[in-house]
Order: sequence, then C-alpha cells, then structure tokens
Amino acid sequence: MANANQTATLSGTTKPEVLGVPQDYGLANSQQWTLTVQRALPANILLEVDYVGSKSTHFDRPAEYNLINVLAGQTVRPLPQWGDIEFINTDASGTYEGLITKVEKRASQGLTFLSTYTFSKTMFDSFAGNGANRLSNPFDAKSEKGLAETNQRHRVTTSVLYELPLFRAQKGLVGHVLGGWQANGVFTFETGLPMYPLQPTEPIADGCPRCNPRPDRLANGNLPSDQRSLRRWFDTSAFKIASGHYGSSGRNILTAPGLTSLDFSLFKNIRVTEDKRFQFR
Repeated sequence: MANANQTATLSGTTKPEVLGVPQDYGLANSQQWTLTVQRALPANILLEVDYVGSKSTHFDRPAEYNLINVLAGQTVRPLPQWGDIEFINTDASGTYEGLITKVEKRASQGLTFLSTYTFSKTMFDSFAGNGANRLSNPFDAKSEKGLAETNQRHRVTTSVLYELPLFRAQKGLVGHVLGGWQANGVFTFETGLPMYPLQPTEPIADGCPRCNPRPDRLANGNLPSDQRSLRRWFDTSAFKIASGHYGSSGRNILTAPGLTSLDFSLFKNIRVTEDKRFQFR
C-alpha cells in the first residue's frame, strides 16, 4: 500500500483518516471477441446475428482497512490512533455476453427499416467498475459480485421509413395534392436496469462510515409483472433490517421499470422543382 501520508484529512473526530491508492496501481484492461454471421434474404433484406463477449479486469474498487471485525471478537481498530483507512484497489472485474440480431431492409419500393434485438448479461463485482458504492460487508468482497448496473437483459429497437404508394406515380395536380406522403416510426422496448435495497442503519459497529449496508433477504423480492405498480414495484416484505450481522441480500437482485416507446411522424413532400421541395410534418 501507499504511504499513509499520501492523502490524509481530519474528519469530525480527532483521528486522521486516510484515502489513497496502492503504489502498484495499474491500468484496467479489457478483452473482447465477436462472431458475426450475415445472410442476404429476398426483397433486399439483410439478416445479421452477432455474438459479442468481453472480459474486464483491474477495475477500481474501494477497500476499507483498519476496521473493527466485530464478528471475530474485536472491539477496537487494529490501528486505534487512526480513523478510517481506504485505498482504491484495482481488483474488480466483470464480463459481458450478448446475442445481437439485426434485420435491415435497404430502400426499395419506398420502404426501408432497421430492427435489432439484443439479449445480454453483464456481471461485475463493483459499481460498474468505478467504485462508486462501497461494500456491504467490508470483510467479504466476493459477495459483491452480481449483475452490473448497466445490465439490460432485453432491448428491441425498430425504425421504419415508408413512402406511401398512394398516388405516388400520379402526375399533375392530383399527384401534388394526394401523393408524396411519408410515414416514419421508431419503436423501442427495453427491460429495466438492476437495483437493490439498502438499509438506513449499520448492522454492525465496524467503523466503516462509507459502507453501504444491505438488509437480509427473506424471499426473492421480484413481483410478477401483473402485480407491479408505481406504489409497489417489488415485495418489500422480502427484506428485513439486518442487525448484529451483515445482511444476506446481494447486489442488483431487483429490476427497475423498463421502457416502451413509439415515436411516429407523417410527412408530406411537395415537389416544387426537380431539386427543390417543401415538406409538411
């Protein structure tokens, strides 16, 4: 570890606190791999299926030292003359695996569209690799491994542009008035991001002011979709305040609300000259 005087401040207590990084603090790295299969289909349609994977290592994660291991019988800090000691280690890691399908129709007969579907899973044992959240149990970093905050299991997007065939080939006044219509649409569906409950009280007086204590988990906690509402998105009775021990609830075990949206527009193109036109939206 780095020298204690690397970063030292005084908190509300009279004992100094330390925040620093190890002397051998390194750089994060990531390995990625992709397998892609494409197939041309009739009607100018292209089908593409991708498998994408990655592994990230040596990402930031805060580590607390000089804590009181109450469960081991300690009553004071190992270094009682110091307060909290925290170093930013680089021992966090994560993985991503995704199956991505894409169907694209190139412009023909007035129609073009692009549709994608992604089925993926992202795991990490820290807050998205940047150490924003501290451990729940500072003596058990392995229990932090779970779904990443960026994990989104399902995502569908479709964008469509269609030049309506009505009076498209009509010349003269009829074509100007009734033709030239264009419809556009963008559809998005995505499942929610992970989340997890925290409790407002410390389960154990271990001297870890920055830790994020999680409660005990008594049941799954995720409600069926037909029972969810804005007032009750998950089962609060599945969790209980942990006291005298560290909570059994894991990181990112619940799913926040997702998103379903449809944007639609209708255009009217009025040609003035060969290279000029008005557009009404």
